[in-house]
Amino acid sequence: MGYGRLTERKIRYIIRHKQRGKSNKEIAFEMRVSISTVKRVWSYWLTHKEYLPIRKRGRKMPSGAVACGS
Repeated sequence: MGYGRLTERKIRYIIRHKQRGKSNKEIAFEMRVSISTVKRVWSYWLTHKEYLPIRKRGRKMPSGAVACGS
């Protein structure tokens, strides 16, 4: 099963439906994310009372570096 990208909209959906008592499995299936992602988003919300920050994916390039594609 392929998982989709986590977006701000999906994070808001996860939090809203967890507050309504929906299970992690149901939310994960509907949003096409893993169950552990649902748990991670919910855990962050419970401790910080703010949405999980979305970070860029992939390798982090140092500033001033030139990508070499030879």
